[in-house]
Amino acid sequence: YGQQAWEELAAKLRALPLAKPEARAIVRSFFSGARTLECDKQGRFLVPANLRAYADITLRQSVVLTGADNRIEVWSKDQWSRYNEEVEPDVTAIAASLAELGI
Repeated sequence: YGQQAWEELAAKLRALPLAKPEARAIVRSFFSGARTLECDKQGRFLVPANLRAYADITLRQSVVLTGADNRIEVWSKDQWSRYNEEVEPDVTAIAASLAELGI
């Protein structure tokens, strides 16, 4: 997330009712995995080891950067391919249901 989008999401997360276990779990998950990343002079950034492990990314492995509205997602190339194979059959049906909603 960019800084503004992250701050907006963080505010929504902080407003969740912490009496609910599901709310505590999602808040814990988002904030514990969050990192501020700085780009170097060539526009590169280092993905922290815990996030590489979560994304199943190993050193010297191809990755895919995808734009997802107000954020960038980093995927291992293999995981991205598997995801697309799973989702592809449903894309037409999903698009049709969105069309019914006026999107």
